[in-house]
Amino acid sequence: MRALRIVLGYLWSVVLLLIGVWLWRHHAEIIAGLGGVLGDDPVVLMRLARCASVFAVSGGLFVYMFLVADDLCPNAPMTLSGFLRFFTGTLAMGTLGWSVWLICRVVV
Repeated sequence: MRALRIVLGYLWSVVLLLIGVWLWRHHAEIIAGLGGVLGDDPVVLMRLARCASVFAVSGGLFVYMFLVADDLCPNAPMTLSGFLRFFTGTLAMGTLGWSVWLICRVVV
């Protein structure tokens, strides 16, 4: 069960990281595809694409630290691992909130 948790957590974090890097590299195509749905302001659409990218990368790092790194290194000091988990979780939730705020600003 432990090995399955490590492998699935690792795969989940890698998929999130790859999605985040892909979103960061191809935000122009995403902006072109979302042009009619969320308005025509390219600055807001670029910010949304970057928020999605940062959310995916920070979420991937959080999943990796929470599922894989804590299981592989159970004796790691909580001050460092707790700070890193808090930082990546806060970054993920902050970008999610920023994205919702941008969408509400565009739609309303």
